Amino acid sequence: MLNCFLVQAKPIVVTTRTRHPAGSRWRNSDCMDCDCLECCQGYMTPVDFPDDCMKEWDQKACEFKVVKKRDPSISCPIFASVGK
Repeated sequence: MLNCFLVQAKPIVVTTRTRHPAGSRWRNSDCMDCDCLECCQGYMTPVDFPDDCMKEWDQKACEFKVVKKRDPSISCPIFASVGK
């Protein structure tokens, strides 16, 4: 399922005080992938992973990582995700 919303089309779209030329694509500070017509969630959200694991948000990478609760240096498998 896509999480998108429409923005008014103009020659220059201003979002988060940043100007973008018509026809361009960008990722905003909320990790949304945008063009002049819409923005869509730019990341997947894990919804199924082992019980001894937890999801952590990595803002720099715009992604969730799933790691062991007792040792966050150990990655866990992701069985299902939603979004993007």
